[in-house]
Amino acid sequence: MLNDPLLNMTLELYGLNCKDIDEYSLQPIDKKHGHWQLNVRLKAEYSPCPVCRQENPRIFGYYTSVVKVNLMEHITMEICVKRRRYRCRCCHKTWTENNPFVFKGQQISYGTVINILEELKNPEVTYKSLGKRFNVSPATIQNLIDTHLDLPEKRPLPEFLLIDEVYAFRDSESGYVCVLMDGDTGIPIDVLPSRRKEYLSRFLARYSPEERKKVKYFCSDMYQPYQDIAQLKFPWAIRAIDRFHVFQDFLRMTYVTTRNGKSYWKTRRLNSSLIENKNRVIQTLKRNANGFTNWDRFRSRILYVLDPDVTFTIPSNPREERNRNSGTQKDESQNELKK
Repeated sequence: MLNDPLLNMTLELYGLNCKDIDEYSLQPIDKKHGHWQLNVRLKAEYSPCPVCRQENPRIFGYYTSVVKVNLMEHITMEICVKRRRYRCRCCHKTWTENNPFVFKGQQISYGTVINILEELKNPEVTYKSLGKRFNVSPATIQNLIDTHLDLPEKRPLPEFLLIDEVYAFRDSESGYVCVLMDGDTGIPIDVLPSRRKEYLSRFLARYSPEERKKVKYFCSDMYQPYQDIAQLKFPWAIRAIDRFHVFQDFLRMTYVTTRNGKSYWKTRRLNSSLIENKNRVIQTLKRNANGFTNWDRFRSRILYVLDPDVTFTIPSNPREERNRNSGTQKDESQNELKK
């Protein structure tokens, strides 16, 4: 690695290493406020012509791209990438070499995208505040949510199913977000833009009878469509009404089972406080954003914030992929030698 720790940190953030660097210079713009400038030229790759696939193009000139990235909370790096322009010797097509610090066709860096997506886990964070902090537009952040969040297509139904609603999204059909949650783990199964019976019925129709039979406990409030759904889709499940509508304390269900000729007393604490806490998070998202108009994006943000297992994916840059593949090949070669 190179001797400068700040440069090494920058390269590692983008999956690069010292072998990718042809020349560089690093100097402070405003050292007191943590502003630095990195001028870098990467080693030539001489990729084939994108039109005729002719190998060995010639260098036609240079073009400088400027990328700003927040490396740490108090360190801002301005990366000036000196990129080569190539020209095909056969068809004379010209093109610019890839910039590993940004997404293709955009001026936002890989590091900035990662930082933004990590910050979006916080329900207090808004698109406007993130845009101001990272020097991007709210529309760019919304596009990152639509593009990079890795949401599960269908979560299995839990043994303990909680269902409740929160007034957080209003359209022509409903003003409520319906939340279905695992009562044991607090992980949301899904959020729906309506609490109506026909909407819930269509959603649960995605699950086979065998999948629905996994639900042993069904807890909700006294809203009649919830009771109808419980009877229609989970007639075998133990049903409970949450404490906010019946008791001042948690509802305790007690029953007896027989195993090997002996009777065992079991208790199950059916508690809706988990889902009430999650509802407050959803209300925080709505309040801080002054409401949402795009349901799919609102749903994505809710599941991203509430579910710790939901992450994001971003495409790796070509040099990072090449370095990873070369490292794998090197390990395989060493293993062959050991044999």
